[in-house]
Amino acid sequence: MRGQLAILRAAQRRLQQRLLATLSQNYALIVSMQELKRQLSQQKLAKDEEIRRLGLEISALRHLRQFTYIVRPLF
Repeated sequence: MRGQLAILRAAQRRLQQRLLATLSQNYALIVSMQELKRQLSQQKLAKDEEIRRLGLEISALRHLRQFTYIVRPLF
């Protein structure tokens, strides 16, 4: 009986060690994924800002083009 109990306890320790290792790996993966998500969010914000800036430039160029059509005949 004692031999079986020792075997069961040893098996339990191994399972606990494997579980702890798995939990540690999962935690590391979660942290990595959160960092990637943060980086992607920053990249998206930068792209959105670039798109907004380009939209403003396009709008300004359109207004400038309309202005040159109006002013050109005066010269």
